[in-house]
Order: sequence, then structure tokens, then C-alpha cells
Amino acid sequence: AFNSRHLPFDSSEAGRLARLAVSAAAPNDQIMQAAVGGPEFWTECYLVVHCGTPWSSVAGQEVQDDLIKTKTGNLAKARELLDQAEALSPGLKDLPVRIIAASDMPFMPEAGLVMWEAIKDAGFTNVELVSVDWASRVALTGSEGPWEVATTWSNFANGLNPLAPHMPSSPNNNGWVEPKVTELRSQFLVETDPVKLQQIYDDLNRAINNNPLQLNHFMFSPPRGIRADVKGFCIDCLFPIL
Repeated sequence: AFNSRHLPFDSSEAGRLARLAVSAAAPNDQIMQAAVGGPEFWTECYLVVHCGTPWSSVAGQEVQDDLIKTKTGNLAKARELLDQAEALSPGLKDLPVRIIAASDMPFMPEAGLVMWEAIKDAGFTNVELVSVDWASRVALTGSEGPWEVATTWSNFANGLNPLAPHMPSSPNNNGWVEPKVTELRSQFLVETDPVKLQQIYDDLNRAINNNPLQLNHFMFSPPRGIRADVKGFCIDCLFPIL
């Protein structure tokens, strides 16, 4: 998540370009490798809501073609975007970028470490990885700061459809603003034509890809132990044990 209440990632055009630069720099495969292991534990996904649902979109290919989100990251594109942001707001590259990562939670510290290096490689000169516990992370990122980036993860249930919690609304509590998202979500809620619904969903992805409030890396399912003798448990739950 980005803190869009102040530069370098605020709601100005320079802030938007800086957020795009970080997105372009992200080596998503390295983040997954560091956080959860080999590719058998993660799946590439280029949509705003989770992949594997009935909702797909051409915007997933578009964001790759535009080099804004790729498997390995694209530092040349990231530096180009950051240079554009710097031209609009001189000194932006040298502003503090504090990455808040909860060291007592899975995925977050590893993602923070990889992104710390990627953000520096993109051209930011003052990048710091701040390790805290989860409670402190929540308290800190619920305020103005000091923070600019924070790592987190979401479960599959939060991204099952374009109206689920993972699909952002605007404005959000981190200062991110994108009026197109509010308008498109309102249209999606009442539209019944499947063709129009797909177009709205495509446009939602495009609006967020062009003005990211956060980086959605890939989807992962870490190894876990389940007792072999437990079957048919909690069948009516969201995640039953079959």
C-alpha cells in the first residue's frame, strides 16, 4: 500500500507517476520466491481482483504490455517514469521512502526486503526498510506517518468479484483518489447486461492500473499441514476441509 497523503506518492500527477515507477520496478517473481518459495506455491495474476474467479479481463495483458506490472520487473520503464515524476516535482527522488513491514507476519518482511532493493534500483535515493510488529504496523499506517509504503496481503475471499473488499473505493483512508473508480463501481452495482458488466470491469482494472493505490503482487498458497484424518469439516464454511 502507498501513503498518498504526501509526496512522493500523493495524488498529484508526480505522485501518480512515482507510484507507477514502483509498480514497474517490482520483481514479482523474486518477491514470491523470497516469501513463499518455488512457483508451485504461487500463481501469476495481473488483475485487480483475484484470478481464478469468473472475472477475467483484457486489462491484465494490457498492464503487462505497458510494462507497468510484469513478472520480473522492468527497471528501464521504472526509471523513465520516475524521471517524469522528478521533472514535475524536483527533489522527489530524494524524499524519504519508508517501507513498513511487519516482521511477525508471513510474506510481509520478505516482500519488504525485495521491494526495498527494487525501489532503490529504480532511482529513489532515500529508502529505508522499517521492521515492526503487526500491531505497530496497523497503528502507524492508520495515520499520516511517518511512512510511505507498507507491505500486506489479502485472502482470496476478499477478491472474489469487482464489488468485494479487495476492489478499492475512492477516496480511501490512505489518501488515494480516483473518481473513475467510484463511478464505475456504482455502474457495476446496477448493471445487468453481461457485455456492459465486462466493459465496466475492464475499465475498473485500467483505471487502477493507471493510478495504483497499491501493488498487487501474485497469488500464493503456502505449504501447510492438515491432519489426514480430518475430513468433511466445516462444509458450509468459505474454506471447508473436504
